[in-house]
Amino acid sequence: MFAGLDMSPEEQKVVLKQIERRLTPSAVKMRADVEVSCLAYEGVDAVREALIAGKEAAADSEAPVAISLVAPPLYALSNVHMNREVGFAALELCIEAIRASVTKYKGRVTVKEAPYALAADDDKKTEVTSDSESESDAED
Repeated sequence: MFAGLDMSPEEQKVVLKQIERRLTPSAVKMRADVEVSCLAYEGVDAVREALIAGKEAAADSEAPVAISLVAPPLYALSNVHMNREVGFAALELCIEAIRASVTKYKGRVTVKEAPYALAADDDKKTEVTSDSESESDAED
């Protein structure tokens, strides 16, 4: 690789380390927003049990899910993983486990935002647009 260059072995090691560091893929943060509610007698306990069941279901996957309260009854499910498909699958598994648990008590789950990837620099959605969509936006 460095055959044509006049570099010492120490310099080659430093350059290789820099190349490896820059080529390492960064982790992607994913999130989904769901509303979980139960108006039956069990109410809050049913919602709590459902959220715990969702977290435990995703704990066995490669991308564990964190659940945080945004504002009742809205919850944010999030995880971080190198592979988007694995992260999205973990979020979907968590949502299905929450739905299965809360429906036992006649509760409901509404997915407000399907799983999506967040930008690395801030917590805004990443825009996945095709060329035709960006061209139509440019015309407006």
